[in-house]
Amino acid sequence: MRGLCVSRAIPVLLIVIYLFSLLALPRALPAFQNMVLTPDPEQGLRRDLENFFQQRTRMLISGEGDNLDKFYDTGGTSGQWALEWERARIEYLHQWAEERGVQLLAASCQLAVVSLDIRGGEAYASVCPHIIITYRQGDSDKIDLMGTRTIHWLELVKRDKDWLVQKDWFLDPFEGGRALPAAVGETMAGEAMPAAAGIEVRDIKVEGHYNREGAVRYAHRYVGVRLGPGTGRYNQKYRDYSLGGGDCANFASQVLADEEAGGLPQDWIWFYGNDGGSQAWIQAQAFVNYFLSSGRAQCIMRGSYAEVSASTAEHPRGAIGRLLPGDIIGYEFDGMISHVSIVVGQNSAGYPVVNSHSADRFQVPWDLGYDRNTTFWLLQIKG
Repeated sequence: MRGLCVSRAIPVLLIVIYLFSLLALPRALPAFQNMVLTPDPEQGLRRDLENFFQQRTRMLISGEGDNLDKFYDTGGTSGQWALEWERARIEYLHQWAEERGVQLLAASCQLAVVSLDIRGGEAYASVCPHIIITYRQGDSDKIDLMGTRTIHWLELVKRDKDWLVQKDWFLDPFEGGRALPAAVGETMAGEAMPAAAGIEVRDIKVEGHYNREGAVRYAHRYVGVRLGPGTGRYNQKYRDYSLGGGDCANFASQVLADEEAGGLPQDWIWFYGNDGGSQAWIQAQAFVNYFLSSGRAQCIMRGSYAEVSASTAEHPRGAIGRLLPGDIIGYEFDGMISHVSIVVGQNSAGYPVVNSHSADRFQVPWDLGYDRNTTFWLLQIKG
């Protein structure tokens, strides 16, 4: 009898549950729809940023700067200025390539998003595009590659369904090249330097305690670009001075002194301690002054692109051809050395290539990003 009552109660219970669900469905459905169908604003911003930097990277090769308009909010001065700056970068790169006998082949971008902040119709983003460019220079049939990493701080505004760039601040690897590229010398316009081409770091014999092979290996590992042995990170043992005047001299000092790298001994003027680096360690002008005044480096030549690359009786391959992997190039603007880079070898055409921080460069041709107003300091490290 008890079993019969239970069996009759089950259909009644199911009917009650069914009726209750019908009553609750109108209330639950909107919440469910909002949960499933409402788009994630951050996802849309990430998509637009990815598309922007991928298109921008492709235009570095195609040279089609006129197609950039759709990514910028050109209704204001800052958006128009950001657009014109990017067009100037593209124009400079192609002018430089033409003068140096370089054929730009392809470019790829891996975008790292550092932070996003969406406030209604405005957004703030910090991103790092790692850009790899392949190219061929002169008569060489081999393909070379170079890499850069820039840090961008962007302000964006929502127009219809798209995020447009309103402001774009970044450390630009081509920033020094706003004017036409430096004049071409007699031997460096896409021609290989026979005595320099094919030099391997391990083949270099220079007296002293400077470990050039270790210096180049370190320069590749901690350059900041996700390419080759690099992981896209700086050495965490050292402070990053990118936002405090630039990290180029700090990185060059690490390359020369770190025990994993060049292994040069520090002293009371040029050192890195608990409070960071000394002035000679972290400031480009002081860095060059120290190495020349201490006799730990020799200035092979100071001059314009044409002067340091011209073939002379003293320098048949040009003074630039005397630099070895692990040596230093200083870049002077308006009477002040404001950047230094590390020579890490030559490309297939025998053209010296460099690594540096702020902005990060990996195996970039030594003069790319600089113009006819730049004075180059060629420093050979003695050890």
